[in-house]
Parts: sequence; structure tokens; C-alpha cells
Amino acid sequence: RDRAVAADDAARRLWSILSGMIELAELEAASAIEKHPMDLNLIVEAVVKGRHAEAERHGVALEHTSDASIPVIFADERHLSRAIDAVILNAIQYTLTGGRISVRTQRAGESVCVEVTDTGIGIKPDDLPRIFDRFFRADPSRSTETGGAGLGLSLAKAILEAHGGSISVQSELGAGSTFKLLVPLGA
Repeated sequence: RDRAVAADDAARRLWSILSGMIELAELEAASAIEKHPMDLNLIVEAVVKGRHAEAERHGVALEHTSDASIPVIFADERHLSRAIDAVILNAIQYTLTGGRISVRTQRAGESVCVEVTDTGIGIKPDDLPRIFDRFFRADPSRSTETGGAGLGLSLAKAILEAHGGSISVQSELGAGSTFKLLVPLGA
């Protein structure tokens, strides 16, 4: 029975890696994005609600603040949700028990911004240029069982770039990180 459980866990991890690689390939071919009008606040709210249980298991407070003045944007809801989810999950995994994660939407000129700020362990300055690379993990001691495959942030970057947007990070080791996901307004 233990072997069957271990095999099932390994298969799930492998499927996660493969599906992430397939999605990255589709995004690079620009065939995966289908933009429709959507309310960014509702998307972010749904993603945050979906990660509350995970945050609670890690002993992390997860809060969301919406800017009601954000206009409707044109984006691929499924992919944009996945990008936001990847950044929030990353924050949960790298924030210690008792920490906080704040997710905020706001307008930023001709774009909208989803800002994810955590009180986590932060990122070493030497690692910042590589944080969005495929399979890169800032903490190599974390296994795929506890830290994922290192595809989440690279997938988030590919999704935002496919939308004509961008993702950036500011971090201080031991003091946390702030990720900014920008999506342009307009069709």
C-alpha cells in the first residue's frame, strides 16, 4: 500500500511538471491566449479564496484588497488566474508560520496591477535575475515534494508576457518579497 501511495504521488508530480511544460510551449506559440472582457477583482478574489486553506495549513494570514475603480480588462481568465495563483502559492510556500501575505489590485497608468506582498524569507540578490527561469528554485534544499518543480513563476511570466504585460519582483533577504503583475488595459 505504501508503494502504491508513493507511486501515485510521483505520478501526480510528474503530471504537474508535464502539464506546466505543455502550457509553457503553448504560450510560446501564442496559441493559448483567448482574451475576453473580465473583472480582474473577481478573478483575484476567486484565486485568493481558493488558496485560503493552503495558507491556513502553513499558518499564514492571506488577505485581499480590491480597487473598485479598476475597469474591465481583456484577458484570458484561465491563464491569468493560473499566473496569479502561482505567485500566491509561491508566497505561501516561502512565508514562515505567523507571516502575512497581502494581495492588492490597483490601476497603474494604462495597466492594472496585482501586487502580492509577503513577509517571507525573501530572495538572495544573486538569485533575483533567475527567479523566473524554468526549474529554478531559490532554495535548492526544497524537494519537489515540498516545493514544486520550479515552473510556477516562469509560467506566470510567460502568461503575463502573452497578455502584453509583465511581472517583476522586489525582495529583501529575511524581510519578504513583493511581486507586481501588470496587465495592459484595452482589447
